[in-house]
Amino acid sequence: ANDEELRYIGVLYKNDAFGTAYYLALKESEYFGVYSKEGGVSQKDVSGGGDDQIIRVEGAHFNTPEGIDTAVQVLAKKGFRVFVGIFYTKDYEQVMESAYKYGIAGPGYVWILTDGVGPEYLNGRSFPAGSPLAIASQGLGMIMAHGGMRSKAGDSGYDRIIRSLTKETSKTVDYVNCVGHPKSNSLNASIYYQARNSFLRDLGLIPPELVFYYDSIIAFGLAACDLHTPISPISDGKNLMEAFLQKEFVGASGFISIDPKTHSRRPGSAVFAAYNAQGITDGNTTSFTMDIVCLTVPANITNSTDITWVDAPGKKFYYSDNTTVFPYPLPQIAN
Repeated sequence: ANDEELRYIGVLYKNDAFGTAYYLALKESEYFGVYSKEGGVSQKDVSGGGDDQIIRVEGAHFNTPEGIDTAVQVLAKKGFRVFVGIFYTKDYEQVMESAYKYGIAGPGYVWILTDGVGPEYLNGRSFPAGSPLAIASQGLGMIMAHGGMRSKAGDSGYDRIIRSLTKETSKTVDYVNCVGHPKSNSLNASIYYQARNSFLRDLGLIPPELVFYYDSIIAFGLAACDLHTPISPISDGKNLMEAFLQKEFVGASGFISIDPKTHSRRPGSAVFAAYNAQGITDGNTTSFTMDIVCLTVPANITNSTDITWVDAPGKKFYYSDNTTVFPYPLPQIAN
């Protein structure tokens, strides 16, 4: 949506560390309303254009599955058209069915999900045609940090790690599943961690966290190498963390640079991708695919926080009514 089209955002979030932090970050963003400790909605005019330039953010949370309906009803009463969902795969069906039941999902409404529900969850998934889930999932969007994009030359760090991991042999499967690890889980006494089915096989939707985990481990390893000498070994975790915050290198997911204030990766060094869910109905079933419709271009400046969104070639975002027209920010008032 263009800036002038988006005025109100409702946020449905799981009341845990991830969901609450994400929600407060949205409210504190320079683009949205500013979070008030007193519970009020302190809003910021971001363009000097007066009240009509304010983007209002209001949220509702749930702690348990039993609280989802109540939270959705809170948002439904606000009359908003655009919603951000900060929850997890296990919550998806109940949340979207509830949103449809209370009239805030389907044609005329926009749902954007975050990292808690990855694109691999909906890609290839089917629902009964005309069902609440089929209707609510149509045109849904997802925005998430991405481990990188495959290059035509196939020589980037991301390409190399994916090429290596997707050679799925019994040895790589055993390695990923930690076969032989001294600990165990309920799935198998000889397996410590169980990978998702065929996650090594899908070249199109490699779980982004896979590459991030790799780079995180390498970053700490390089920081440890910088600290450790035969004369002065690593003394404690604090020193290691300080070295990690200063470390910069080119990893599998691109250039790695850490913000020492947030202890997170600088936004300008990461790739973010926006996905769009499109369902095709064949008989009694609607099957969904997830396509990247736009992505960010990382900044070349080490400490930059700027990101630029570019459209994926030949791709457009289709909303829940199967058009590329953004819905009205608020429902139209009948004459």
